[in-house]
Amino acid sequence: SRRLCAGLGLRVLYLDQTPYGSALTDRANQFIRQRCAELLAFRRANGFAELGRLSGKLLGEIVPRRLGELFESPDRLSDDWLFPRPTEVRPAWLQLERDLDRPVARLPLEPDLARDMARYLGDWQQGAFPPRGRAARALWDTLGDIDGLRPGNAETVREESVQPAAGITSLGHAGLLFDDGTTRVLIDPYLPPRSSCYPANRQPASVTNVGRPDAVLITHGHADHFDLNSLLRCGADTPIVVPYVARETVLAADMASRLRELGFRAVHVMAPGQQIVLGSVRVTALPFYGEQPAEDAVLHPEVRNTGLTYLVEMPAHRLLALADTGRDPAGDVRDLARSVALGGPVDTVFGPFRGTGIYPAQYVASALARNLPFVPRWLWQTAQKQMCDIEDLLEVGSRCRARRVVPYAAGGEPCYWMRGVGRTPHVSRDDDPMQLEPLAEDVVKTADLRRRNASTPLVVPLRAGQRLAVAQPASPRPA
Repeated sequence: SRRLCAGLGLRVLYLDQTPYGSALTDRANQFIRQRCAELLAFRRANGFAELGRLSGKLLGEIVPRRLGELFESPDRLSDDWLFPRPTEVRPAWLQLERDLDRPVARLPLEPDLARDMARYLGDWQQGAFPPRGRAARALWDTLGDIDGLRPGNAETVREESVQPAAGITSLGHAGLLFDDGTTRVLIDPYLPPRSSCYPANRQPASVTNVGRPDAVLITHGHADHFDLNSLLRCGADTPIVVPYVARETVLAADMASRLRELGFRAVHVMAPGQQIVLGSVRVTALPFYGEQPAEDAVLHPEVRNTGLTYLVEMPAHRLLALADTGRDPAGDVRDLARSVALGGPVDTVFGPFRGTGIYPAQYVASALARNLPFVPRWLWQTAQKQMCDIEDLLEVGSRCRARRVVPYAAGGEPCYWMRGVGRTPHVSRDDDPMQLEPLAEDVVKTADLRRRNASTPLVVPLRAGQRLAVAQPASPRPA
């Protein structure tokens, strides 16, 4: 039998025939950038900081002229922009990639193949023999032609996977593995393919190494948290928990229906306040505040980057995973932390810390260009903080009565920063907003200063592959 190679990336490409783009593709961002090309030209000529300093003036000149068709009135966006029709966005191709997302093959996703994609790729991840179906066999043969398959079966996969050990392992960026010795739960796995582009000792984790989980939790639909390459390798019957999305919007895909159309058969939809028991682990879904177009007010507050945060309770540990949260008109993660503490102290908080402000005009030079139309005109000259900054994270930890705080969701490995996710260490460029973000080490320094005047939990940065014990706040050790 043969199994999927860890050095191969699997990218589902969607045919997006909506007027302006959807949450599943980059077309909405591209539309904003193309229409606001003058802002990008201004940034190239004058720098990122100057683009922010003159944000209100520039947007006042450009938005009515270049983005007017998106608005039904000054404070009302059109439904064509807000609600792309799901039937006009469908999985059309499976692109096979190596190294830094370099395409090596692309196959059309016929309906029969798309509906069984999770089953086929999940089985092939474990080791399998050639399938009988025509479309599946064509994919299998293509994988063989590009060295995307290697000898192996389920037994060799088990031998190569991380042996069960109670603890919380960082898989890089926002990816976490919770393991109490009997149940293994993944959250937001984003595991790019291995590559010679990265140092031998800084290769990304893979589903082969981690092993098939008992369940997966997804916080929100951004590509660095909802990664189909990783999920497809987990198999069709692995339970996957996703946020409830009432209606697909330009800011939020309906992750449940999108997983099911690729053949996932154990998708669980949750809303804040609901609980699910996964083996020996109890998971409580909590609100996702932050990472919205603006902090204080937005046009169409019903259209948001929908997500969940999770309280994960193992027999001897309470863990809070906050992803990219912060503050928005619907709420504040700091208040959420206080309410969580009513049920008892939290042992470990995993939270964001990169909340540097971004002026609305600067959105066009970021991965969140689609946010721009949602910012009310009276906030065009006000910096918007997408998520917690360092002080916010430490305050969240204090309000949770947490024993320790782990700053995360900041890239931190070559496979991420080479894809534009997180800051590249030892690089500082004023014209690149990503390189202005703090590093996890800065959280430690701020906590040391803060501890002189306020109760502050222990800060424990984790590199990918390091594990925290769940019985006591130990130093990280290699997995």
